[in-house]
Amino acid sequence: MPEGKTGLVLFINFQFSNYQPLPAGIAAGFTAWVDTLEAAVYDHLNFNAGLLVAGPLLNALQAEEYHPALLRLRTLAASGQLGIIASPLDNNLVELSSRTDDFYYQLSNYAALAAMTFGVRSPSWEGIYCPQGRLSEHPRRSLGRVAAELNASPLLVVELEKPGTGDPGKDDSQSRIIILQEIAETLSYQAPVHLRYDAAGYKPGEVIGDVRGQGTGSVVVEVRLDFSRGPEEIAAGALCFEALAKELVEDPGIELLGFRDYLRRALGNGKVLDTRTPMPETTRHLLRDLEEQQGRLETQVLWNLRQRYPAAQDWLDLLGFGLADSTRRFEIMEELLSRYFPQTRLLAYRLLHRLRNLAYPDYFQEAAKYPKQQAILMLAQRLSRSQMALLNQRDPGQGMLEKRDWDRDGGQEMVISTERQELVVRPETGGVIYHRFVHPEVPVGSVELTYWIENRLKYGSGMDFTGYGALAVGDRNGWGESCVCFQTGESASPSIPAAIPRLEIEDSVIEGGGLEVRVSRREIHETEKGEAVVDIEQTYRLLDQDLEYRVRARVTPGHCQAFLGIGQPAAADGNPGEGRIQYIEHGSPTFSQGNTSRYLISPEEGADVRMTVRCEF
Repeated sequence: MPEGKTGLVLFINFQFSNYQPLPAGIAAGFTAWVDTLEAAVYDHLNFNAGLLVAGPLLNALQAEEYHPALLRLRTLAASGQLGIIASPLDNNLVELSSRTDDFYYQLSNYAALAAMTFGVRSPSWEGIYCPQGRLSEHPRRSLGRVAAELNASPLLVVELEKPGTGDPGKDDSQSRIIILQEIAETLSYQAPVHLRYDAAGYKPGEVIGDVRGQGTGSVVVEVRLDFSRGPEEIAAGALCFEALAKELVEDPGIELLGFRDYLRRALGNGKVLDTRTPMPETTRHLLRDLEEQQGRLETQVLWNLRQRYPAAQDWLDLLGFGLADSTRRFEIMEELLSRYFPQTRLLAYRLLHRLRNLAYPDYFQEAAKYPKQQAILMLAQRLSRSQMALLNQRDPGQGMLEKRDWDRDGGQEMVISTERQELVVRPETGGVIYHRFVHPEVPVGSVELTYWIENRLKYGSGMDFTGYGALAVGDRNGWGESCVCFQTGESASPSIPAAIPRLEIEDSVIEGGGLEVRVSRREIHETEKGEAVVDIEQTYRLLDQDLEYRVRARVTPGHCQAFLGIGQPAAADGNPGEGRIQYIEHGSPTFSQGNTSRYLISPEEGADVRMTVRCEF
């Protein structure tokens, strides 16, 4: 966006309620609006607006008397300056339905009608309009899923309860919904309506002043007209809009944007639209991770039942297919666990489900609550893994090493889990991006852990597990990231990786009950004296209460000096070869992301740095 300008998304909303016919003589008023839109599009090349014709109105306009005006509107939609916004076909209170197929019915039928009327198919929609501003998670998630099936833009246009009374980006409920959509991995964003005007009840100059009052960001302005009104009022609204469009396109401080351009700019700046205080990135990853873990646990329950009851395999397969989208999913799992498994499994599953739901952010989440939230997630993760180990007939204390996309960034991370620790390593850099440690007081066994959590889960007197889980998070690359620089004469060159790192996994149990992951890479550097090759190997090993970190590096040939730099935790006792993370309180360890030590790489001997990170409460 040009500096100093306000990006304005102009949203024209033609509303009409169900259960009533269009007023007599409305064709002239509708034609007047088409005349106005034609003038705006053809007279001003920089005019850009989104048009919503609500589902009930679109149905009503199929009558023969409206066909000439609709044909002209179809031509305007093809111009590229007038984007079509979809809505539910019946424009009803969609949050009252708990069936996902209702949302598909509503949007797919609108899609068919809009394609026939405007010649615009669902992939070209500018967005989807939600009639109510505070839709709960289920309708938003369902709308996002259906949009994906229709290949439609995932941008949800949401009304506010009090438009024009402040910055809607500061509305906590909106931030919360965006976060829930991210956790659900549904690509659905919302663009709040900042200012809303009745089509026949405003003065263009007032709109310009209100838009400028919003600052130089992006502003969504809705001009709304209820077609249940008489033809004279609808025609008057067209004249009023004609004057507004002329002022907007001629104002040098305003740039008209389409909804999808608005979305691209917002996401291109690394933002989700108008989120005031986003949840910490790690917390979102933990919530999504826990959702997946519970899903794997449910799948494992069905698999065990298949093995025990071969005659019921077809029925269990059918149940598994329908379970994921069922509103009775939790109840079905409760019933299966109650009938076919020990009662402690049922209690553990109920606790896991309850803890996960408690960990979602509330409407007015404060930053101070996130440590409590993360501690709940850590205990829920531990409970989930202990239950999975029982179902797999595996020792829960043995530990596990997985290669998976832990943070949903498209790459694979190494995840090492033991009884008390979990470590996530990014292979590209060898850096630690997540490290958690559970207090020694927390039981290890699945049954003991279940009752331990149950006894402390007191809803009436509050709930706080922060004393039992600790977390240290590096930056995006992690505190174990290593780099190399060369000294040749008076100059030094920074490390520039020249090859994709190769990943080697040691997935066997080693002494002390820990697991080990090794990340190796080769870097090729051009120096003043020629080419130099550096081989770096980073090894992480989880022990009972320690994390052992080792870096080995070797450089060839030997015509220059090289230094290995390692970002690491704060040194203990001034010894750079040892680090210590002491968890004074949850989420606030003695930890320094900016602490980097340099070690000389000798061509003859290489460099071998070993560091032990001690986790203490």
